[in-house]
Amino acid sequence: MIKRKNVSKLEEKFSGTHRGGKSKRGAIDTILANLFEQIMWDIGMGLNQWNHLMLQWISDPNKCIPDNMKDKSSARGNLQKELLKPRMSWQVFCKGLKFLNIRKFKITITAYHANNKETLHDFMVDFGEQSFDETKDVNEDTQ
Repeated sequence: MIKRKNVSKLEEKFSGTHRGGKSKRGAIDTILANLFEQIMWDIGMGLNQWNHLMLQWISDPNKCIPDNMKDKSSARGNLQKELLKPRMSWQVFCKGLKFLNIRKFKITITAYHANNKETLHDFMVDFGEQSFDETKDVNEDTQ
């Protein structure tokens, strides 16, 4: 069960009125959280999908979460708190992408230099093998 204080944050994230990633643009320390929120919006993440992924995450034997309600509830609350904060570290961002069952992603930066030169830089990040079913779409089980 989701803790009551987090329900309002979840409901806000997944309500039709909230457009992911748009509320705090520009602040350097919110870029990753805004990007994560935008990814959730773009893939059509809803409360049912979120709960399904959360159950999948806390039930994963590779996470080494003891099989009791107290520890699972604590792990669920901690992860939810991390992923819904307005600021996010690189480590938490990557954890969030894994939570969304993303196995790899490419970072592309277009740099606009002072001399009007434009350069493009990219880097592939591959999480490798995951314990979840990589063939499933995030929305597949909850529709």
